[in-house]
Amino acid sequence: MAPSVASTAVPNWQGSLLGGGRPSLDPDFGGLERIPLDHGAWVDLCHGWLKGPDTLFEVLSTTLPWTAPEMVMYDHSIVQPRLSAWWRPDRDHPWPEGVLPLARALESRYGVPFENFGANLYRDGRDSVAWHGDRLHRDQNRALVAVITLGAPRTFLLRPRGGGPSVRLRPAAGDLLVMGGTCQRTWQHSVPKTARPVGPRISVTLRPHPGTPIPALGRPGSEPRGASFRRTGRPGVVHGSRSPGLSGTSTANSRSHSSGTSSSTAALVEARTTGAATPSR
Repeated sequence: MAPSVASTAVPNWQGSLLGGGRPSLDPDFGGLERIPLDHGAWVDLCHGWLKGPDTLFEVLSTTLPWTAPEMVMYDHSIVQPRLSAWWRPDRDHPWPEGVLPLARALESRYGVPFENFGANLYRDGRDSVAWHGDRLHRDQNRALVAVITLGAPRTFLLRPRGGGPSVRLRPAAGDLLVMGGTCQRTWQHSVPKTARPVGPRISVTLRPHPGTPIPALGRPGSEPRGASFRRTGRPGVVHGSRSPGLSGTSTANSRSHSSGTSSSTAALVEARTTGAATPSR
């Protein structure tokens, strides 16, 4: 089923005061913290990993071949409520400027080449993606999927496959999120709709080729030290230090706070103890 070609116009987008300039990344992944999930899954978060995200947003929003993919549901096709662009690098179709350095930095960190590149554009709060595991990697024992956020923050949820309490993340422009271990096989993720006014968001997605062997931790010795999250004993629930302005059911973790939990990561993570969030959040 051929996707329809979409307009490259991105409405109602304004960059931040600090998001411009030439894109550059932190090669040391400073402040990266790992959130352990159940069944051998984990998520790495690195706040502000990419500087100049608004510049890259402008490049990708105006140059990528955006399409509106269709999917079959109940014997009829519907257009997915987001735009997408995907391809592999080759001589005839090189990656857009600014993307290849991201892939090379991830390869240096995790020890495997990130050779598949794609992007999704959420134009406003009506765009979303339902619960799913990465289609290319959900049958692998272990996989790596890196997501760099450009533009407006959107809620990013994870839950155990089959249902259960969800973990809520809210990555901002320039933040890096890496799903690793068995995350694509044993967990699902989604970006829910929201009735709140939100600007457009691009998620840059980088991953190794399907079938690439992935070490248990992404790379021997790559697990961040000083992990600042602890398990609650309930499947799929992670608690972090509570940050001013957070709503929901997070509880304070004084041990994590005293051991150097970054406020940026605490602000990104909100544990939920009452099941999956409704799409209107």
